[in-house]
Amino acid sequence: MPSLEEAFQKSSKNRYFFGGENIGFLDIACGAVFLSEDTTPGMLQWADKFGAHEAEKPYLPTVTEFLEFTKKKFNVQ
Repeated sequence: MPSLEEAFQKSSKNRYFFGGENIGFLDIACGAVFLSEDTTPGMLQWADKFGAHEAEKPYLPTVTEFLEFTKKKFNVQ
């Protein structure tokens, strides 16, 4: 993850997304990664902004939908 964090810091130029102010292909490709405040603080901020962006909202599952999917996927009751 450190190299992804470095790439984000360099390409975002202290803005919200990899391309700056707007979501691009790299943002979409990186939609699901493991993030940590200690190792990827910029990516964690990016994930918050990405998930809240109006272009993503129709495609992101709700917490309930995600939990239902996870339970089915891993056969958890």
